[in-house]
Amino acid sequence: MKVTKSYAEGVGTRPSFTFSPNDIAADHLGNLLVAVPNDNAIHLLDKNLTFKKLLMTEEDGLRGPTSVALDTEGYLYVGCKNNHIHVVNYQYFLSTNRLTRLKNDMKQF
Repeated sequence: MKVTKSYAEGVGTRPSFTFSPNDIAADHLGNLLVAVPNDNAIHLLDKNLTFKKLLMTEEDGLRGPTSVALDTEGYLYVGCKNNHIHVVNYQYFLSTNRLTRLKNDMKQF
């Protein structure tokens, strides 16, 4: 098998040691969503395996994400090691950052 592209990233003080993908899903545009338990994050990559952003993190409630899936209605499902399944609107997370989501959460109170 010939490797045509690769991606090896992570977050934290020693990123190359924390990146250990557990599951991958693709959206309709070819973006890849990578569940990385050690980072407590979902990495978003474009179709060329270029890092775009951390789509979800521990700040969004993730604790060791081990599985990721998208449905045809636009929902993102993330299964975590702590027996939680997060179901979120994929477009909302795709089009916002954590600061925007935090501000929106604060408006609800």
